[in-house]
Amino acid sequence: MDHMSIVKIENVRVLDPIQKTDSVQTVYLQDGKLVAPVDQVEQTIDGQGKWLMPTMVDLCARLREPGQQQHGTLKSEGKAARANGILHVITPPDSKPIVQDNGALIHGLIEKAWHDGGIHMHIIGAQTQGLNGKQPANMAGLKKGGCTAVSNANAAFENDDVVVRTLEYAAGLGLTVVFYAEEPQLAKDGCAHEGFIASRQGLPMIPAIA
Repeated sequence: MDHMSIVKIENVRVLDPIQKTDSVQTVYLQDGKLVAPVDQVEQTIDGQGKWLMPTMVDLCARLREPGQQQHGTLKSEGKAARANGILHVITPPDSKPIVQDNGALIHGLIEKAWHDGGIHMHIIGAQTQGLNGKQPANMAGLKKGGCTAVSNANAAFENDDVVVRTLEYAAGLGLTVVFYAEEPQLAKDGCAHEGFIASRQGLPMIPAIA
């Protein structure tokens, strides 16, 4: 082992959910992996006030590429994610424009997110075409492009028959279906929980029953 390539981090809070670890420790790293303690190291870092933990996963991130690159790109948003300990980013299907019903484009976005942004992008495909709630999306194409799940986000379905057909379609392909715990016809254009504060601020409210 090349001891000179090892980094020592002192006084760092180690969080490991698998080992159920939450304690301040001194750790040794080589190529990003924990190794046994050694006497000689290349660098010593004071980890006081810092956390050392497995990479985090953002379960719902609406990235700006494609369509809104003036606000951010996969490169810039990937850099921001990594700087905050996030390596895996899951994107919902209700982007603007909706691209999650195009398998070829999805494949390209996943590759670009890794090459340009250094993050693993996991795209949830559209359950219906353009999230219109009427016709099932091309889920076979979505899966081929790299999707492992589909959803209609918070868009409404036209009827229960569409729900059943899309569930059967997804099951046949081994795709997970993600439902938002919200009834669009009740939530409408609300942006805050129904209550005194929302009423006082004049915000469109979402009733609890939604």
